[in-house]
Amino acid sequence: MSPPSSRARRAAATALVLAALAPAMVAWWATLRSTAAARLAVLRTVEPYALAVHEQLVRNKALEGAWFQTIHAGYDDAWTWSGHRALTLIGATWLYPLEPSALGMCDLQILATALGTIPAALIGRAVFRDGPLGPTAGLLVGGALYLLSPAAMALALQDYQDLVFALPFLTFTLWTMRAGHRAWPLLGAAVGVMPREECVPLVLACALVTLPPGGRRRHLWNLAAAALVAGTYAGVAQVLHPIETAPGVGDGHDTPLVNALRTVFAARGPQDLPGLAHVEEFYALLWAPVGLLALASPLTLLPGAGLLLMHMTVPYNNGIDHFWSGHAHHVAPLLPFVLVATIEGLGRLVALAGRWRPRGHPVGATLAAVATALLLAHAASWTWTWGTGFHLAWSWRPWTPPYEHPAWTLARRLPAEAVPVVSVRHAVVVSDRRTSYTWEESLHDKARGRGLGAATHLIAPASLAEVTAWALSMDGAQVVDEAEGYVTIAWTPGARDTAGKRREDPWPRVPDWVPEGYTLDNLPGVPRR
Repeated sequence: MSPPSSRARRAAATALVLAALAPAMVAWWATLRSTAAARLAVLRTVEPYALAVHEQLVRNKALEGAWFQTIHAGYDDAWTWSGHRALTLIGATWLYPLEPSALGMCDLQILATALGTIPAALIGRAVFRDGPLGPTAGLLVGGALYLLSPAAMALALQDYQDLVFALPFLTFTLWTMRAGHRAWPLLGAAVGVMPREECVPLVLACALVTLPPGGRRRHLWNLAAAALVAGTYAGVAQVLHPIETAPGVGDGHDTPLVNALRTVFAARGPQDLPGLAHVEEFYALLWAPVGLLALASPLTLLPGAGLLLMHMTVPYNNGIDHFWSGHAHHVAPLLPFVLVATIEGLGRLVALAGRWRPRGHPVGATLAAVATALLLAHAASWTWTWGTGFHLAWSWRPWTPPYEHPAWTLARRLPAEAVPVVSVRHAVVVSDRRTSYTWEESLHDKARGRGLGAATHLIAPASLAEVTAWALSMDGAQVVDEAEGYVTIAWTPGARDTAGKRREDPWPRVPDWVPEGYTLDNLPGVPRR
């Protein structure tokens, strides 16, 4: 019997690597989905209020056929849709009915981020193809470095934000620019612009920094394809949903990217970097655990470095946080460049080591293999330690906590036709309804002058006497349900609100809820900060 051909051996090795990456991706997804479920169960996500507005918008577009929401004050529906121009938000409306819940929105984002492993692995295969370890090893290295990125995990756990999709989508774009087929750059550019308007110039950057096989002609085609898609997208979006308009001609909406550029070059100047104070506690995670290898691929890293500088110039209280359990989704577009540069940097160092052949012996190849294995082992150990400290709910399959916030319990028992009012801290428990309000904010904005008359039920802690007394002053009001110190108050539909509560009135703080046997510091899945 003849020995298997080299092609058969490569195919078998590739199948083995894919067999290893597939369960790793499943475990990655299951861990983060379980973590999201744990956070939602106690209403301690990044900001349930922001998650609520996304869910209600997607829910109403999916089930009612129109973009509208009542759960968030100040966000007109055109701003939420056309200001960000997120085609991924349209995609979410198609998929929402499959798992119609806030957890379903988080799950969609986590699953999409997990799928970014595939283009990362394919980039690794291309980078390692001509090196001493070969393309199969590159497939494993590329996928592993993506899955072992703590920043990728933290971004996937952001409350649903379209910009998070920039991580897997731009990683895919970077792969297509080196794929070698004329159709791939067009598809990659089309996918890359989908998350939000910040990604439009980054599609051009992907084409610019990727040097594909085929030389200058192929590179020019990539640039042309990216420019065609980005230009078409930007032009159509501007016609349908203008960013800025002349006075008296529509509302117009400034984008976060334009805001950032103005901040850097006009309002403050590039020399002022408030982010410098957060390098160790925040920005360093973008490079962990082995991201310094990216320095060996400076061209690919360049757009990410530029975005990092821009992020560091944004002033405080501007919707951007410098801690990973807060609003960190704005760094999502720069992480693909860091991760891909890391894969490329390692591939270049491995190729360099492979050329070391003292006295004709291939010592370099063996050294490169051992060093790469140790590097991946170190990365896995580092990420495990970080994830445990970040309270990830490590799991091989999705896990649901055995407890839930009483606001979830009461909301689930509401009648289908109910129009509930809750606190902004509990907004996400009723955002799966066509119409719902928050008593501190959206009730005064979306139902001006009507007050509680626009709703039928209120869910609140019984300890908030001022709020419960307001609801009980409605005609026919009574407590109709209770759970762990929370109450549901219902009144006659259409009753007038005579209490005259205003948004500017001082509101009592809604207490934290912690299940019995836990503290705020040891809740599974919930980071301390």
